Amino acid sequence: MQAPVPVPPPPPSPSVLQAPTVINLYPDGSPSDGTRLFVFVTAVGSLAFNSPLPLAFDTGSAGMTLFAPNAFPSMATACSVDMPSGCGFTFPPGQHSITFNNVTVTDLQATRCYGGASGHAQTGNLGFATVTFGDAAGALTTGSMPILFYYKITANSTNPSQCDDTGAVVNVPPQQGWFGVNTQADGVVVDRILASTSSPPCANGVAVTCVVASVFDYLQFAGGVDAGFLLTHRTLQSCTIDSRTCAPAPMLTVGLTPPQTAGFGSIILSCASTPTIEGFPNCNANIANSGITVSAADGSNATSYSGASVLFDSGTPSMILAPPNGVTIPAATGTDVLAADEKVLVSLPNGYEFSYAAAPNGVDETVLNTSGAGRNVVGIDFFQNHDFYIDYTASTEGWH
Repeated sequence: MQAPVPVPPPPPSPSVLQAPTVINLYPDGSPSDGTRLFVFVTAVGSLAFNSPLPLAFDTGSAGMTLFAPNAFPSMATACSVDMPSGCGFTFPPGQHSITFNNVTVTDLQATRCYGGASGHAQTGNLGFATVTFGDAAGALTTGSMPILFYYKITANSTNPSQCDDTGAVVNVPPQQGWFGVNTQADGVVVDRILASTSSPPCANGVAVTCVVASVFDYLQFAGGVDAGFLLTHRTLQSCTIDSRTCAPAPMLTVGLTPPQTAGFGSIILSCASTPTIEGFPNCNANIANSGITVSAADGSNATSYSGASVLFDSGTPSMILAPPNGVTIPAATGTDVLAADEKVLVSLPNGYEFSYAAAPNGVDETVLNTSGAGRNVVGIDFFQNHDFYIDYTASTEGWH
């Protein structure tokens, strides 16, 4: 008699948040790790990892990517500087997807680009699975969601309208993917066609450039608990995530109630009516109509510009200013970096203000985007001293 085919265990059920839930993050101040807040992914589908995979917790993007060769070493091979081609997934003849442990990987190849001209592109295959994240102190599981299972990292093009894998191949860092939680849908690029307002949400069977939403949109929230999250400030640690020397910090709360956001300066986000993903609107990640002032440490020689777009981005390890044409900001000699000790004041339209002193390197290094276009980015240093929330249900963002 033929032995029965093993039946895989069912996928874990999505978490239903009856109350706000605290999840540990791992603040990592090591430049070699990218200077990140890391969240541990402990399982996808019913495949639990022997060692959790550290993903960068990113308030500046949406959706999730995961380095497939570490997650599924028997299913995918990695590209590297030494082996820049011949990597990826192998699909049986005639099959357009493979399924294992309640994880589906399609043969749709796609790319996601992070960090602008100085950043990197991740290329892989679009797939679908539930995601369990957190650690022994507390964990949550999403419903089935789109994930880019990447196997190749390349340098980005300097052309902002280009997102592909034609740049130089780079080796994989300790970071094993991105865990994006912003309200603005982001594109998963197919055939080099950037996402637009007409791009559909990523779903099994969609074979064109599509968009993904915040990882938290795929959780379930009970009545009285708004979908969203709160980050309480924590100092970056002197540690490395791959050596597991970073201590857990209970700084992430998923699910919001009014007492948590009382006292915050908040803004209603600008949201489009379509597309909605998992029932939530697509809201602009940038805070428009903001003001930027750069001055000497004593406040003299001030230069200001208004109408600025500002992104609060835990995934950026420094600061970025984008003055419009005609506005000159003092740079260190021979660089595109703001001169050290210059004072920067960011003023939001609701009256909230944030200031810092520029540094020649590190988290307060301030890169000047002199193209005359682009957004201003408040990077990870903000989250060392200030609290931050995004409420998907109310379409608000707040700072304290």
